[in-house]
Amino acid sequence: MKIEIERCEDDCFMVRIGDRYSNSGLCFDEMLGTVAMELMPKLGRHAHWLKTKEQWDAAAESRRNEAYATKQVFSPVSSEGAE
Repeated sequence: MKIEIERCEDDCFMVRIGDRYSNSGLCFDEMLGTVAMELMPKLGRHAHWLKTKEQWDAAAESRRNEAYATKQVFSPVSSEGAE
C-alpha cells in the first residue's frame, strides 16, 4: 500500500492512498490520524476524509442539491432602489 502525503501551500496536508484522497486540506493531527487508521485498521477508518473522485463528485452534487432544495443558494441582491 502506497501512502502519499502532500503539504499544501496553506500548511495543510492532502493524503492519497490508492485511488482515495482527502479533498480538502487536513491539519497535521488529522493527517496523522488518517495514516494511522489506514496502517492499523483496528483503530477504525476515516472514510469521510478519504474518497475516490467519483465519491467526492457525488458528495458535492448532494450538497448542491440540498442547498437548492432549502433555498440556501447564493443570489446577489440588486442594488436598485437601495439607499
